[in-house]
Amino acid sequence: MYPAKRLYSVVFDVHHSKCHTSDAERFFEKHGYKLVNKDPLQAIPSIWKVSHGFNEISESVSQWLDENNYLAVHSETAKSQGSRFIKEVKVGDIVSLSRSGYLKALVRVSGEALFDDESPLDSGWAFRKYELVRSLPELQKYSGPSKGWAPNYNSTLAKVYQQKQDLNLFEESILQPYYSMTLDELRVKHASEKESQMSQEFSNHKINSPLNQILYGPPGTGKTYHTIEAAVQAAEPGFYANLNISEQAGGASEEQRTKLVEKYKELTRTGQIRFVTFHQSYGYEEFVEGLKANSEGGDISYDVEKGVFREICKEAEKHSTEKAASQGHNFEVCWQAFAAKLAEVDSLEINMSQTSFHVVDFNEKRIFFEKSNGKKDHTLSINTLKQIFEGSREYSTGLGVYYNPLVRYLKGLVDIEQQPAIKRQNYVLVIDEINRGNISKIFGELITLIEPSKRKGAQEPLEVTLPYSGDTFSVPDNLYIIGTMNTADRSLAMMDTALRRRFDFKEMMPKPSLFRDHQLVQGGCSINFESMLSALNSRIEVLYDREHMLGHAFLFPAYDLVKQGKNDEAFVALRDAFKNKIIPLLEEYFFEDWNKIRLVLGDSLKGNEQKNLHFLRKIEQSYASLFGSEHDLDLYDDMKVTYALRPFEKGSVWDEPEAYVGMYSNNKE
Repeated sequence: MYPAKRLYSVVFDVHHSKCHTSDAERFFEKHGYKLVNKDPLQAIPSIWKVSHGFNEISESVSQWLDENNYLAVHSETAKSQGSRFIKEVKVGDIVSLSRSGYLKALVRVSGEALFDDESPLDSGWAFRKYELVRSLPELQKYSGPSKGWAPNYNSTLAKVYQQKQDLNLFEESILQPYYSMTLDELRVKHASEKESQMSQEFSNHKINSPLNQILYGPPGTGKTYHTIEAAVQAAEPGFYANLNISEQAGGASEEQRTKLVEKYKELTRTGQIRFVTFHQSYGYEEFVEGLKANSEGGDISYDVEKGVFREICKEAEKHSTEKAASQGHNFEVCWQAFAAKLAEVDSLEINMSQTSFHVVDFNEKRIFFEKSNGKKDHTLSINTLKQIFEGSREYSTGLGVYYNPLVRYLKGLVDIEQQPAIKRQNYVLVIDEINRGNISKIFGELITLIEPSKRKGAQEPLEVTLPYSGDTFSVPDNLYIIGTMNTADRSLAMMDTALRRRFDFKEMMPKPSLFRDHQLVQGGCSINFESMLSALNSRIEVLYDREHMLGHAFLFPAYDLVKQGKNDEAFVALRDAFKNKIIPLLEEYFFEDWNKIRLVLGDSLKGNEQKNLHFLRKIEQSYASLFGSEHDLDLYDDMKVTYALRPFEKGSVWDEPEAYVGMYSNNKE
């Protein structure tokens, strides 16, 4: 065990006087380390007072705060009380809530500081969500000593010092007489919650895969197959951990694989996992955002269309932090009420601060309105309206003078309703054939934002302004990106350097050992798939390179039939694998250099007496017979030697089990 501050200064090479203990502890907690604190006072959460006078907060406003589970302090409250409320009060802290010398409730802070446009208070008030710990049936006048944290002290915000004397006085004056609680109860509850949270974070930290990873290897090594496992592991680490998949035992069993596929399909249906394939014509406009022309009544408009990456980032951000159940407005419900009301009249008047405008119509993407001075043909984006409504975008200039009044109008059509709690969950974007796209063109400026340290919620978050929509954009820290890369298409050394620096690479190579347990028995021969694949790949590595080996997936259909005892069907599947997969791939690798293909298939190991087991036949032609004896060609040999693949026809060498054994067995010996 090490002091958090001292360890932090060593890790980041900063002097311990320039780092704070609280910052160091938060950093190590976030990365899954359990903090062991020997000071019992520090196991008690920070305790604050928030108090308002009857003249400052009316009864109706106080009721609104209660209904929304809000603590409120004006951001410009004197003596830095407003800024302390925003910056120093932390989620999990305890607040003694009071009014003009009367105690009201004991609550726990559950949300970061925010500003609410629906508040009956002016725009300078900051709010924090809370969860109720204990409440009093009615206000009770405080009769204890006058301290900064006491209800009868003239201050809005104050903190109970983390010292034994002050904490004991708070317990004796407020906790015990009014709420029948002790400091030990706060300590136990706080410690259990923190331990549970750290345990979960530490568990996820160990189980979860890297935020950005690429599975790469030769064709047929199961990259797409393993993508399913990697995606489920990232999206649902708890579910994956419960499957108890053992790498030492060869990976997922058939039963475990079935559960993985079912979960993958479920997460795909819900949008938690999304799949996209890169290709040469794929670009930024399809991946992030771009302009799309739309026609309405002969008029053409250009709208910003979100790409798959921006869409999944939007969904991931909604679930990046835990949110308690709350009351609020639902955009879809408000929009339906708005559409129904507009259907009954020619236009709806929307009041602004000094004037108004009229909404006359809308389509799938746009709202059409007229200004009060009679000018027509103005439009607003429904998508932008929704973003402002839900608080994901601010629009205070330009068209904001129309959007914000319309948002207020929509919220006034429907009563506030209960919004469900939101749990943090991970999202996964699978990019197949990632190396086939132009990475610089597709990611653009976002290549920096996908770095773990630059994600929203990380230590050094970054955001950019998107070129088409003008929106600010960042990548949340609960979005995982999994790419697959076929090294036979493009060498890893040729990959975009910016991409390689931001991804973890996991090599997926052929695994002949997967075929160790069974052999194909046919025609008195035992064909060993493990030895066959090892021999073929050893030769390919010498004649070409290891990035162009043959994957085990090519032989799995035949091997699966062997395991079922269907040897005749397995032999047919093996022949079809060579005919449809392996031979065409070797032709591509060696540019139809049949001599090298002959060497790969092991024909050179078979003697002349076993020519009937050769997969390629030798063709010899003398130069004299082709050109005559006076050809004057300066050649070392008198004979032209070429090779041709024997046809896949019934009764050919491809139907001889012994020919396949000869691929890895030196029959001359």
